[in-house]
Amino acid sequence: MKHKIIVTLLFSLIFSLILSINAPAFAAAPGVRLKNFREIYYSLTAVTQIDENDADLKLAFSLVKDRLPRTGSPLEFGSPSLMALTEFSATVCGKVISREKSQNPGERILFQDINFSRGPVQFSSYLVEVVTQRLARIFWQREIKPNEIALFEKQVFDFSKDDMVSVPETEKTVLSLCTNFASSLAFVTK
Repeated sequence: MKHKIIVTLLFSLIFSLILSINAPAFAAAPGVRLKNFREIYYSLTAVTQIDENDADLKLAFSLVKDRLPRTGSPLEFGSPSLMALTEFSATVCGKVISREKSQNPGERILFQDINFSRGPVQFSSYLVEVVTQRLARIFWQREIKPNEIALFEKQVFDFSKDDMVSVPETEKTVLSLCTNFASSLAFVTK
């Protein structure tokens, strides 16, 4: 299981780097600010409705907060901060998945359309679009673009192609999606 979590984190980090390819232009943009480490913590707990006083979350945050942006300057955004954000986002998203897989679909916040008792075979292009549209609205506060949907669709299909029927593969696929949205440049910018 630990190996699969590491693979999920690495995949999310690579995907986040792809989505952040315009970071140099972003850093030079006038008036652009990042969320600082406190804002990242409270934004993630707010949008996911995870208790901000959760002991596991506080521990995970304490391990990465020194690598997150301190003041919100775009110049603070680099590999260490992206890795820290990815690590913390994976913890938050893992907590969301643990909560939501035991809830009825109507009670869920992020993954209303996911059947956690089925494998990734359930992921059609339509389902990926619906799920990524919801995640974009929640984490990015905007609609997702068609080219972004295509990237996420490729990620989902590539990530789960080796084992389409395993229930744990669904959780890993959803963890990867959630982590990508939560650790993206679109989420971190103000």
